[in-house]
Amino acid sequence: MARKPLVVIVGGGYGGVRIALDLAKRNTARVILVEKNRHHMFHAYFYELATFFCAERQGEPQEENKKFYNQLLRIVTVPYDEIFAKFSNVKVEYGTVQKVISSESKVVMSDGRALYYEWLVIATGSKTDYFGIPHLEDNAIGLKSVEDALNIRNRVDELSALASKNKMITVVIGGGGATGVELAAELVGYMKKL
Repeated sequence: MARKPLVVIVGGGYGGVRIALDLAKRNTARVILVEKNRHHMFHAYFYELATFFCAERQGEPQEENKKFYNQLLRIVTVPYDEIFAKFSNVKVEYGTVQKVISSESKVVMSDGRALYYEWLVIATGSKTDYFGIPHLEDNAIGLKSVEDALNIRNRVDELSALASKNKMITVVIGGGGATGVELAAELVGYMKKL
């Protein structure tokens, strides 16, 4: 049997995980997925975290809220070890890449480890584009991580606490894609509960 090529995938977002799973299922390559986090983040549900209503703030039982929140967090974050558990041809290396030396087919990790490859896939994801709008990056909260989702919720809570009962709170959502629209719709319901 011919030796299977070694594919190193840098980045464990949607693209990196999809490629790793496809290669794993075909069993045509050995795969190393390089990722700094231990959990894959399912961005499509971040708006749910941003608008999760903690009823204990309103004097309701805390236990049910914790249970629901933990279920929600479990949906949004999935351990890589769990994703690839049934595939012996996929290994996850946790850490960050310092540099790629393509002439040597080598990825150098920040801790000094070297990973050699036959095929290299760079799937490091995207970054919020603020389009050069002055002060936008300093005053806006993106929605690219669990931390961002919780920061949005906390900021809305702060605004609500500062506003009087009869004063409206204004929230601007920059972006009309699926995430922006879902966040806007959920924020309306969330803010009515505050």
